[in-house]
Amino acid sequence: MTLPAVIEGLEETPFRVRGYPASHSEKLPLIVISRYIEQLAWQHGSGRLRSSFQRLSRLDDERGTREVYRTVGETDVAVHVYGVPDWIPPRSFPGVIHAGYRGEFRSSWFVVFHVDDADARTAALVAEQVNDNEWVALWTFDDDRIRSVNRYIERAL
Repeated sequence: MTLPAVIEGLEETPFRVRGYPASHSEKLPLIVISRYIEQLAWQHGSGRLRSSFQRLSRLDDERGTREVYRTVGETDVAVHVYGVPDWIPPRSFPGVIHAGYRGEFRSSWFVVFHVDDADARTAALVAEQVNDNEWVALWTFDDDRIRSVNRYIERAL
């Protein structure tokens, strides 16, 4: 997957998006960057992929998501998923589940790929739900920011 130049050009630009039914397509850039980050992790084959779904059931019910995480998990990437435990992945799920009912478990949408390899491209999407079906988000390819986000998630969740 090649990231469209317009999406890459929005790096570090905070913006607000709405989901269905208010909008049919505003969330699309967040979905595109999420899939791109997941693909970076899969292509590199090592490192850490941390992803929040707000509800763990999204791993099972969103089109293709379960397959993406199964495929990434077949590599040496350490997969960590976060969310409210309204569904528990089967034992065969190739990742670590971090579950909770409050705060950022409920309101965060993030996909962060971090690896200790100066030649690897890393990326992070961070979004916070601010209203029903509405998020404030940004993404970055800056290694220092990605390391900071990774450390925060590791310690706080």
